[in-house]
Amino acid sequence: MSPFSMIYDVVSKLSPDSGKRVIRAFTAAGDKRTRDDGDEDKKGAKRAKRPEVIIKAGMATPIVFDLLIHELYNLDIYAPLSLFTDKNLEYVNSNTSTITLRKLNPTSSSDKRINILDMVTFESSVLWEADLDRVQFGEAADNFTTFILAKEGPGSAYAVCWGCHFEVFSEVEDTQNVFAAILETEIFLRKKYYTQPIAYTHTFYDHEFQKHDRLPGVGQRWRPQRR
Repeated sequence: MSPFSMIYDVVSKLSPDSGKRVIRAFTAAGDKRTRDDGDEDKKGAKRAKRPEVIIKAGMATPIVFDLLIHELYNLDIYAPLSLFTDKNLEYVNSNTSTITLRKLNPTSSSDKRINILDMVTFESSVLWEADLDRVQFGEAADNFTTFILAKEGPGSAYAVCWGCHFEVFSEVEDTQNVFAAILETEIFLRKKYYTQPIAYTHTFYDHEFQKHDRLPGVGQRWRPQRR
């Protein structure tokens, strides 16, 4: 049984609230560290200096996820996939002093307001996730899953679920002609999951994909491997 199937088998037997608590508890250890780091940032602590990386000829520049992106994740704020293309990650890293932020209201009277990345302004001025092309989508999906792995660790519930999520879309045939449907379906399911973690089955993915695919012959293009 695959990790996706095992997670579905366990979580599907729970209520939505219980399922969410299971996932949160599973990742609590790693999340506590990142939230504590976030608290230090809120107090005005300086950014930690990153170790130097030696780049040799022919090597790709390592992907860096700015602290602004970590903050969105730590606060459970939805980040569009367009944020995770190589070009846009570099854009955020290079423009942290001038990029548009918005203030997040405190959750209690003792909390201070914090500034987070203004995603509406970012998308409208840089790239809407609904406008991703196939190359950008694949690139952003890889970077997104890499980011989740860095935050939660290999084998964690979130890392396994998001890895399986994007793997399902890679199983669609004739991606060039149905990419618009793939993109619409992926964005819809990711937003839905962000609101309430849900264990998706291939049947559900199939159903949602067919809703968004407006071209004839959908049954011949959608052939996910049954686990």
